[in-house]
Amino acid sequence: MNAEPFRAWVRQLMSDTGLPWRVIARASRVPSATVYALLRGQDQRSMATLPQLEAERLFRLDHHRLAYLQQEPADPQQVRLLLLSLAMAGCSNRQIAEFSGIDTLTVRVLMTGDRAWCSRL
Repeated sequence: MNAEPFRAWVRQLMSDTGLPWRVIARASRVPSATVYALLRGQDQRSMATLPQLEAERLFRLDHHRLAYLQQEPADPQQVRLLLLSLAMAGCSNRQIAEFSGIDTLTVRVLMTGDRAWCSRL
C-alpha cells in the first residue's frame, strides 16, 4: 500500500499526543523497524510502500486507543523483566528512565519487583 497516508497519520498522532514513534509502533503492534523506515527510511529515503498488515494496524490506531493505553496499567512483572533485560544489556537506570519516560526512582522501584503504577504506553 502507498505509505504516504500512513506516514502522515503516524506524524499526526505523534504531534497530537507528544508520544515518540517507538510508542506509536508498540501501541499499533507494528515493528519498530517498520515505523522507523516509514518515517525516516534508509539513506534518508522514506518507505514508499507499506505491507498491508502493518497498514491496517496503523489505520486502527487512533487517539481513543492511545488514551485507553495511557490509562491502562502495565503488568508489573512484564515491566520488571523488560527493565532488568535493559539493565543486563548495559543500560543505566538514567538511560532506561530517559528511554521509557519513567522517572529514575520509579525505574528502581519497578526493577525490585515493588508495585508502581506504569501505563501500557
